[in-house]
Amino acid sequence: ILAAGLERRRNKQLALDSIATVPLDAWSTSDLVTERNRIRTVLDQAPPDRKADLVALENSRRDTERKLHEQQLSVASLQDRKRSRKERRLPDVELMNAKRNLDFLEQQADRLDHEIAALHSSQHRRASHLAAHQAEQVEFDAISDVLDERLRQQTNRVVQDPPAYIVKAIGTRPIDREQDRAWVRAVVAIEKHRIEHNITDGRTAIGPEPPERDAYRSWCDARRTIKDASELLAPAVPARQVVAARELPSLDIEI
Repeated sequence: ILAAGLERRRNKQLALDSIATVPLDAWSTSDLVTERNRIRTVLDQAPPDRKADLVALENSRRDTERKLHEQQLSVASLQDRKRSRKERRLPDVELMNAKRNLDFLEQQADRLDHEIAALHSSQHRRASHLAAHQAEQVEFDAISDVLDERLRQQTNRVVQDPPAYIVKAIGTRPIDREQDRAWVRAVVAIEKHRIEHNITDGRTAIGPEPPERDAYRSWCDARRTIKDASELLAPAVPARQVVAARELPSLDIEI
């Protein structure tokens, strides 16, 4: 175990050393995001992780094996039982049904065996792909750490001194504790979307609706968080003002 751990640590260090001669901290945020997206495309070419499906199928196969064994005993018992001469002249319906159930369970067991074998093969291809791109995975994790730290720093700056696009989207930071949490969540969502999609326009919080699928999903999430925060932060109109507004005479009618 120690040797394996040391080998993984050595491979990780070699991968980090081979990322670039320039430290990742010196890269621009745009270059980091571009490189991370490139690596994500490579890693996503691996077959999906079907470990949970494999476990479920193996459990189902064991349950089917138990039922199959019980049905085999039932068929053997029916075949060995003694029947009168009159009963032997008639079709053995009970035995026929038992054999039919046995055939069904055997077919189900065969189907599960094929599905389990296919999933094992898929998991093997996934492991092989990820092992072949271990250096990219290490680089991806390192870039994510740098971007997370930049997001943390940027969020702290924005919370302390909200820029115009924040104030325009969700207003200034509220005093109420519940409203403050919603406001900060919206700030984090905005800044995360801006960093991950290289939005530098100071006139808008999350930019226009993007055409790319991943960017659009992030844009919708940020927009939803802003909407929820805005609804919570919107000042409620006192009931007295609402009643008074309804009692005012219509200027159109007067004119």
